[in-house]
Amino acid sequence: MAEQSTPDGTGQPAAAPPPAAPAAPPAKVGFGVTALVLGIVAVFLCWIPLIGLILPILALVFGGIGIYLHNGKGMAVAGLVLGIITFALNMGIMLFSAFKA
Repeated sequence: MAEQSTPDGTGQPAAAPPPAAPAAPPAKVGFGVTALVLGIVAVFLCWIPLIGLILPILALVFGGIGIYLHNGKGMAVAGLVLGIITFALNMGIMLFSAFKA
């Protein structure tokens, strides 16, 4: 019977490959995504008095936390900016309504 050859020529079976590296944990972008979603929804609902005031504040809070934790920083900044713009827009709508009446 013929001896089987191996790549190293020793006749010994090849060593098992090293174990694969563990998978990286998924990125945690919860605060950034939350800030962005709240900011976008706030833009569309800014004309409703109570909702238009609460959603931008929540977007500001979650955006600030996301930036502080470096947690989805790009989305957190976008949510923060949308929250600021929507809050200012809502204040403008409320002031306009107050002086118009």
